[in-house]
Amino acid sequence: MSTQSIVRNALAVPGMEARVDARPVAAMAATSALGRTDVSAYELVPNAVKYIKSADTQLGLALTASDGFDRFSHAHFAALRLAGAVVESVVGAKRVRRVEGFWERFARVAPELALWAVIFEEGAQVRAAMESGRLDTISRSDSEYWLNQTREFRVKVLQSFGIDPLTNFSLSYDRVA
Repeated sequence: MSTQSIVRNALAVPGMEARVDARPVAAMAATSALGRTDVSAYELVPNAVKYIKSADTQLGLALTASDGFDRFSHAHFAALRLAGAVVESVVGAKRVRRVEGFWERFARVAPELALWAVIFEEGAQVRAAMESGRLDTISRSDSEYWLNQTREFRVKVLQSFGIDPLTNFSLSYDRVA
């Protein structure tokens, strides 16, 4: 099943749109002083903390990158790590018996975030073209687009863990990992 069909199936469920949008709103309303919220979809397991910290590092590198290739690459790696945090919290290190791409797996285990899988699956195709030597595939403005998508995705992922996205995650969760 493709990522697009997973998204179509998720959106075909009556009330899915309301569930997708309600959780972040509730999470934002319930923010505590420590940056955790009372509403979360996923358990913040130690490996998820590591992935989120790594994503924040990659985002920092993307923000300071001087060319489109580096900016895009770091933003894309940040998105992979953020999605990895969600997958880790849902399935851990369990083996998958069927062959599927990472973004397809992400959409399957986190259907409320499946639209992001479609976006970043396209980014994976851009990255593959760039790694094959087509450096002209990404302009500075295109890399800005991918960076902004990743930053928005970070907000959604942190909210799904019940974390205020404005909190300095690395400082708040040093003791967890």
